[in-house]
Amino acid sequence: MVAEVASIGTPDPLTFVVHLKKPVSAFLNYMASPYGPKAISPAAIKAHKTAKAPWAQTWLANHDAGTGPYTLSSVVPGQSYVMTAYPKYWGPKPYYTTVDISQIPSFSTQELELRSGTLNVILHGVLPADLSQFQNSSSFQIQRFPSIVRLNLWINPHLAPFTNQAVRLAVAQAINRQKIISEVFHNTATVANQMYPMGALPTGEGTFDPTFDPSKLKALAASLPSKHVDLAYTTDDPVNAQVADLVAQDLDAAGLKVTTRGVTEATTFAWPTHPAGRADMLILPANPDDADASAWATLFYAEGGGLSYFEPNVTAADQQINVGLHSVQKSTILAHYATAANLYRESGDFIPLADEQEVAVAQSGITGWSHDFSTLWTVRLWDLKAK
Repeated sequence: MVAEVASIGTPDPLTFVVHLKKPVSAFLNYMASPYGPKAISPAAIKAHKTAKAPWAQTWLANHDAGTGPYTLSSVVPGQSYVMTAYPKYWGPKPYYTTVDISQIPSFSTQELELRSGTLNVILHGVLPADLSQFQNSSSFQIQRFPSIVRLNLWINPHLAPFTNQAVRLAVAQAINRQKIISEVFHNTATVANQMYPMGALPTGEGTFDPTFDPSKLKALAASLPSKHVDLAYTTDDPVNAQVADLVAQDLDAAGLKVTTRGVTEATTFAWPTHPAGRADMLILPANPDDADASAWATLFYAEGGGLSYFEPNVTAADQQINVGLHSVQKSTILAHYATAANLYRESGDFIPLADEQEVAVAQSGITGWSHDFSTLWTVRLWDLKAK
């Protein structure tokens, strides 16, 4: 994101100027992104830097140096983060003076603690099939938000049987996405019909809409020397296992022999650069760093992308993304992004499955809901109030 930054300046206390080496059409998206560049107080860095952490990394792992309504007051790694209202905040004081963010790996435990009143809000992880239990109770509320969270399936083109492009493309036709998404998500997701998350391209551009026809894969599978497939899914959301099982059933019916296994998201972070342990296929929900199409492509699809799990090589598409990113006319930018989307689709390396809603379940007395569209499982805590 900062590769094209030539220099920065602060001509006055309320102005921050960035000079670029060349146009970057998504740069304002970067600046608005929760994962984007941050301006950190030089005084804070100087006060807390060490020889081993010259940018105060060790201190910042457990503290903050921001300008928001809350300050990080306690961190217990793997257990909780506690934030308290910041007395010098420039805006209105938040209603809640303390926010305790608990890390509870078990989703069933989360639900039990919500019912008992120990938790006030669960930001994700309640199975769609369980939502009706909360919907029909006056003690709880369900909040649904549109998002750019995308459930995707990545195929490893370097391992048999998926070294064959025809097999990869046939996989997309063998999966009954409509049936799977309807069965698992009910009304909390829709079948993905574009190569990038919703809103990145105009309707009808960069489409993904394969005809359901398992006979194509069945015909190819009959002559494959190896039909065994290792399908991994991340354990950060309980629906992932359900989706993986149904995908496996469809592929088994088309002649493959699929086994599924859960992996942590942290495990998948190593896959782009460490082939050992990679699966043949991977299912996980993800969101790009911002809503620009290039953010998804350069992170998840492009060669060398930080989360391009299986080192795909769709060079022509990557080039189109780069041309669009450094163009200035919106129509030109979108045209290059759409061309790239079509090339990514034809590679067979990527299968969009669903565009997910963000769903939070909370105690009934909480109001002031405001969702962060581009951030996974996040609401604006400053806005929350109690009746």
